[in-house]
Amino acid sequence: MSGVPVRLIEKGEGRIISLDCIEHHITTRREVPMMRVPILGQRAGIDPNMVNVEIKLVCILRDDDCSAADLVSKKANGFIDFSSTSTATDYMVGGAGQAVSAWGDLNGARFEFRATDGTQYTATFDTSATNHDGTSDPLNIVVGIKALTDAGGNPKGSDVATRLKGALEHNTSASNRFTNKFTIVTQDGLRGPVITLVGEKETKLLFTQVTAGLTGNNETPIFVAPTAANKLGSNDLGKLDLLPPFMGIFSGGSENNCRSAGDKAQDLLANVVNSNYMGVSGNVRIENSLTGLGDAESIFDAAEGIAHKDYVLGLQIPYNSLTQASLGSVGDPIQGYEPRNFMFITGYAKSEQQGSAANDEPASVIFDPSNKYTGIHGCITECALTYLAGDTTYQAEIVFQPLDMLLGI
Repeated sequence: MSGVPVRLIEKGEGRIISLDCIEHHITTRREVPMMRVPILGQRAGIDPNMVNVEIKLVCILRDDDCSAADLVSKKANGFIDFSSTSTATDYMVGGAGQAVSAWGDLNGARFEFRATDGTQYTATFDTSATNHDGTSDPLNIVVGIKALTDAGGNPKGSDVATRLKGALEHNTSASNRFTNKFTIVTQDGLRGPVITLVGEKETKLLFTQVTAGLTGNNETPIFVAPTAANKLGSNDLGKLDLLPPFMGIFSGGSENNCRSAGDKAQDLLANVVNSNYMGVSGNVRIENSLTGLGDAESIFDAAEGIAHKDYVLGLQIPYNSLTQASLGSVGDPIQGYEPRNFMFITGYAKSEQQGSAANDEPASVIFDPSNKYTGIHGCITECALTYLAGDTTYQAEIVFQPLDMLLGI
């Protein structure tokens, strides 16, 4: 219907099992205890918001089209946004009240990057250097900001982004050049000025690994505040407790995971028969009136331990949306439907955060077990496979149990 298949997502590497489903049944049942009122013949109920959910998929397992976009290897992306902190406060927007009050604060601060092949890079800000230097040691790049420091004033994120990008691209070494491993694009940041000169909103650097693959997903970029070990030149260190800007670590990289119908059948069997999961995964929202912490979220990452990487933790079921489509003046879709995945938003959430209007992630989004807007988190509890002699396909009936949190032992 949407042109996007139903997909099961495995834990360890985010690999996808694409399913050609001819039916899917989403059954929800609210537990509402009922009390009969004598004499009046009336009934009263209590709704404690307790819901049972079960998803049943009736699918055909076919050989994958190995050239399909969701099966080919993908490159990982990460970003640094100098306009904001991770809590969406001003970092560098060129005004008072921002986290970085002066250029000197940056002296000795550094960023670290790791490429798909494991090569490590550092880029360190130096207020004693006018120019960049990455030729003598291409893995340890100097970001010269002396000229900007001398100018004084509140630093702007767009200027810092430009200087960092220039330093990383300045590396002219024949080997281990930063641009051999990453591409860099400048974008508008989260909190750029509302009224601005051209380019001043471009406070964000988007990094893309040149080589596709799962190893491109890593815990960088990392920000390290100035320390004695970071000191460059003869100038003083910067702000030792400097907060990091808003960053996103490298994610979205994948390998080609093309499978035959038989591969899918065997992998589903392996998952249900003996796929141990040891760890905690999911996302739990906590009611603010109980905690006093606001609309809090507790996020659990999938622990590796001795868990099997083929454990299915996610399900993406696409549907066609007009709510998210661009409509013409007479209400007709300009570019057709916009595919979206079904999602279950539970816990403390406003009504406008739960329905189709809030579902703004495309159906092709990478599944994240801690983000309920990317798909449904849970596990497979039942799988029945049917095969008829001479066929090249299998029929699979799969029961998926949605869960906010999963504890494996």
